[in-house]
Amino acid sequence: MVRLKTRYILFEILYPFEASSDKVIAEPETLLSLHQPSPSSITNKLLIQAVRQSLADHFGDYGTGTAGTSLVIKYFSPRTSTGILRVSRDFYRYICASLMLIKKIDGKDVIIRVVRVSGTIKKCEMAAIKRNKDFINALKKNELGGLEAMFGSASASVSAVDEEIKNADAYITDQDIIEE
Repeated sequence: MVRLKTRYILFEILYPFEASSDKVIAEPETLLSLHQPSPSSITNKLLIQAVRQSLADHFGDYGTGTAGTSLVIKYFSPRTSTGILRVSRDFYRYICASLMLIKKIDGKDVIIRVVRVSGTIKKCEMAAIKRNKDFINALKKNELGGLEAMFGSASASVSAVDEEIKNADAYITDQDIIEE
């Protein structure tokens, strides 16, 4: 008996906001607005229908017949808008492409990102956990220190910039002397 080989696809659903030209949004607010919980109307069944419809639209009967038959949602969390799909190893690229080409689910604009493709569900779960921890830590850093948490203290940055300016001035004067 032949074992069916599968791939597990970790994906996340992002919810874009309406962009207005007169409004500037800070990075932490942008991260929070994109990573919203999914509405309760988005279920496993609705996601499968959206993926199969995208397969039919972009890859026709061939894509639907080959890749659509082995499609199973193993995990979906509406809280984190993260899910894991199990697909056939031979056709996982079709599923990844169709996921990324989905623009609306249940009338809401969405962006679906494929985060990781793995041969085992355990690795996908570990990647999802690590990703959520990193996201929480990034938000905490932005709350605590903003840019200082990302780039260090302001005094260190100023001295580094001053040093770069001195080096650039020395380079320019050396080049001017060589050209004359």
